Amino acid sequence: PGMADFSQFSQPDFNVKAWVNEVLQKGKAGDDPLDVYAQGLVMKLQMLSLELGNSLEEASATAVVNIPRSMREVERVKRDCNTLQVRMHSFQEKLSQIEGGTHNAVTLLASLDKVKERMTQTMASLKSVSKLTSLTQQMDQVFTEGDLPRIASALEELHQTIRTLQHVPEFRDHARQLEKYQDRLEGLLRPQLLSAFNRHDTEAAQQYLHLFDTIGRRDQFMAHYYSCRLVPIKLVFSAFKGHQFDAPVNSDTHIEGWLSQFYDEVVMMLNAEMPWASAVFMDNYRDVVAQLMVTTLSHFTNEMQARISSLLTPPPAVMPVPSSALSTNAKNSSLLTRLQIVIRMFGQTNHFAQALNSLFPPDACSPQLRLSLLKVIYAPYRPVQRSYPETEKKALLSELKTITPPYITGQILDNVHTVDELGPKLFIIGEGAVERCIQFTEGSESEGLVSTLGDYFTSYAQYILSLLKHLRSMSGLDAQPTLPQHQNPSPSSSPSPIGPNFGGHDSPFLQGSLRLLKIVNGLTHRMSGFDRTLRLTLLAQRDVLFHRRASSLIPSPSHLLLQENPEQASRLQLFFQQLDHAGCKLLAGAIQQFVFLGNSVQGYVFDTMISYIQIRLATLPGMDEWRMHPTQTEYEVPSFISPLPYITKIGEHLLTTLPQHLEPFSHDDHQDLRPTASARWGRRYSTLPAASQVLSPSLHATSSPLVQPPKMEQEAVQTPGVQQQDQISEMPEELQPANGVETEVASEDANEGDDDEGGSTAHQWVATVARGTMTLYIQAILDIPVLTPVGAKQLDTDIGYLCNVLSALGVVPDSSLYTIRNLIIVSKAEFSEVAEQIHPESNRAMANTIAKMRGIK
Repeated sequence: PGMADFSQFSQPDFNVKAWVNEVLQKGKAGDDPLDVYAQGLVMKLQMLSLELGNSLEEASATAVVNIPRSMREVERVKRDCNTLQVRMHSFQEKLSQIEGGTHNAVTLLASLDKVKERMTQTMASLKSVSKLTSLTQQMDQVFTEGDLPRIASALEELHQTIRTLQHVPEFRDHARQLEKYQDRLEGLLRPQLLSAFNRHDTEAAQQYLHLFDTIGRRDQFMAHYYSCRLVPIKLVFSAFKGHQFDAPVNSDTHIEGWLSQFYDEVVMMLNAEMPWASAVFMDNYRDVVAQLMVTTLSHFTNEMQARISSLLTPPPAVMPVPSSALSTNAKNSSLLTRLQIVIRMFGQTNHFAQALNSLFPPDACSPQLRLSLLKVIYAPYRPVQRSYPETEKKALLSELKTITPPYITGQILDNVHTVDELGPKLFIIGEGAVERCIQFTEGSESEGLVSTLGDYFTSYAQYILSLLKHLRSMSGLDAQPTLPQHQNPSPSSSPSPIGPNFGGHDSPFLQGSLRLLKIVNGLTHRMSGFDRTLRLTLLAQRDVLFHRRASSLIPSPSHLLLQENPEQASRLQLFFQQLDHAGCKLLAGAIQQFVFLGNSVQGYVFDTMISYIQIRLATLPGMDEWRMHPTQTEYEVPSFISPLPYITKIGEHLLTTLPQHLEPFSHDDHQDLRPTASARWGRRYSTLPAASQVLSPSLHATSSPLVQPPKMEQEAVQTPGVQQQDQISEMPEELQPANGVETEVASEDANEGDDDEGGSTAHQWVATVARGTMTLYIQAILDIPVLTPVGAKQLDTDIGYLCNVLSALGVVPDSSLYTIRNLIIVSKAEFSEVAEQIHPESNRAMANTIAKMRGIK
């Protein structure tokens, strides 16, 4: 049978029935019969029980023998413990007796030991006094002999002796005398020491270093070493004669060439100094040479800062300079040019720092010295870096003022062409500012850069806006010119201002205004692209600023600046966190200015197109045709009347003149010239006099006054990026992006509704002018003081003519025109009935006005 598990008998939770059932189950699975398996299992249990019984008997016998022996051992140990306890009590009693009897003796011994120590000190002091007296008397003789090592040894011994007596006030004069002896020895060593330094005499330098160490003046030795090595570098530094912009770069009068020569001389000196220093100063020679560089460069820091500051803020000339001498120098001495020179100098300093990095690796030079060296290298640029945003802003605005010429009076196309040429330059200068910021500050002044660029682009938008005001003045639009009744304008040889001769061959105002609109829209789109690029560029600098490895001497002055100014570092991190949002607009204020500018130019284009119609309609209320009566031979109003010239001229303007002038702008590449929704619905004339109180609310609902640009002072732009929303909030509501929508959406909502206004750009503009004509025409009609039946017939004919023109243009005439036609042609008897059918909340005021002009009560 299979082996059964008998180990379970020793378990505390042994279950007999469970064990028997388990082993019988195993027996069933075997080949032998169950009864045979059970018999075998019983036999094994009997054998196991017999073995256990034998083992128990043997263990019991052994225990019976060992227990008496163990009891005897326990009794013996107990007796020993009692004996030891008695002895310990006896020892404790004796110790207490000894302590009580010898306390006074111990105190006496301690006092005697102190007396002995003081006597020893006194004896040593007396010997030192005797030795000091002897050495002092011998020092003059030792100096007379001129044995420098002996002098150094004597001074060392004298120094140790004086140090022993330093607590005695009477010997303080000897310490001052020792300093005089040390100065005397140093004076003897100085000429020879400097000669050894100049000759690079390694053996002599080591001897003198040992002598200076002997007298405890190693610092003075290093000072002489640094001052000796400073002399040739000072000659190179002093070779700079003053910066001249027209001098060759490699000359002493060009600061870039001079700085390059200066750094080359310093590196050459270091390469020559390293082997010699390693022999003299042994293991710590790199620290010595690094300290040499710190001391040398620190000597020139203040003067270098002054040269850089004078480069950015040149002093005014005391004596007048001839214009011939200023022709080249003045051109190259702009603040932007000077700032670029400083940044190129900063690049040379970066290369210089990289060269030093190879000479002072982290594992061979003290970290503190490497950090000090890095600070002193960039110390001359520290003030300029702190004020970089202000300097960049002055440079950009000065450059903008330089490239934006004054307006050319009477030459609108030339002015627009100038703006077109300035567009690429504008963004090239802006991109240059971004590059300079990264090169000079590694992006640590990103906030200031964004604010500066916002001011820069806003200033250019203001320049175009002022040009637009000038063009409006040239066009005579702001003056709202009117023509005397029955008087034709005299022909003018100049194309300004816009008048009845608008339909002539030369119309520069419309051409110029459309080109200006295209330019401004292009600038707006490019501004959005520039903003996106700026955001990505600054984001790329975040890792450079906040993940720079401190173990390298690779130039990172901005990293040091941020360490010195934790508040700026925290503010900059928050700024970069805002850049993570894709909808963040850094130049939101400037972009919004261009959006506003585009709307203003749209208005100028519209005013240019409709000004001819304004002039034609200006004399309409006072025309005699409205007061005419039938002649004596005529008792009824004529059945047919021809349209008057003013309305036919307007029709020709809409059907012929405007399409001809707009034809060059009808192609697909002029999609950005299409009028905005506000321009298409003619919302610019709701505040004209008289009619503003009588127009129907439906007209007012699609009207808005002429929007003026927001007044934004340059100083008001203080915060960059997303913080420029304060500027946006100052703008009119219709120019603000709704619910945080990106500026592109705000700038592109000008094109909303294009789908419901099919046709080319020219057709949309003509339709826009046609709608504006309806508004002006309705206002002019309502300003007519008196309307006779003949005049009413004439006016009805004119209105019908205009409606035919509008239909030809695909423009649905305003319902107010039909209302007016109904009110002027209806008989006086039926007028009240027709007027009552007009909705009282819409055109009742119009009905009252027409009733008054027709004399109906």
